Amino acid sequence: MRSHLPDERSARLRGYHADFGHVGIGHKVLGAWDWHGSKRGDTLVNRGYRATFGVNGERTLTKLEETLEPADVKKKDWNEVHIVAKDDRLYFSINGKLASEVIDYDPKELIHKGYIGFQLHSGDEMIVQFRNIKIKRLTGKFSSKPASSN
Repeated sequence: MRSHLPDERSARLRGYHADFGHVGIGHKVLGAWDWHGSKRGDTLVNRGYRATFGVNGERTLTKLEETLEPADVKKKDWNEVHIVAKDDRLYFSINGKLASEVIDYDPKELIHKGYIGFQLHSGDEMIVQFRNIKIKRLTGKFSSKPASSN
């Protein structure tokens, strides 16, 4: 989300990437925030953590409590994913459990708006399905905290 169109070096959108992954793939994908197309590297924060990027780009990690575990994800069934991207804060939950969060104060990297994309990796055979996609513009000051954060 909030992505820029691909450049000549890559075929994928560049920007924040909420990674749903799948149960068997591990902590680096299921519930993580990635960033495609930046010097920050691919992984911003793994499941169960908050990454805060200061105005100088320095990242601070904070462990979150009561976050998503692989057992919370339904195999071969529908899972509800809720993504919030408001101002300098992005987080998402799967089946009501907070996965991870990014707070980005870095003016050189923060993206305020852009495209929303859905990704299917090439290579291994896989099936990805989406349904009941809803987009809601959040207005006003954002002050609530995600469930299960400290």
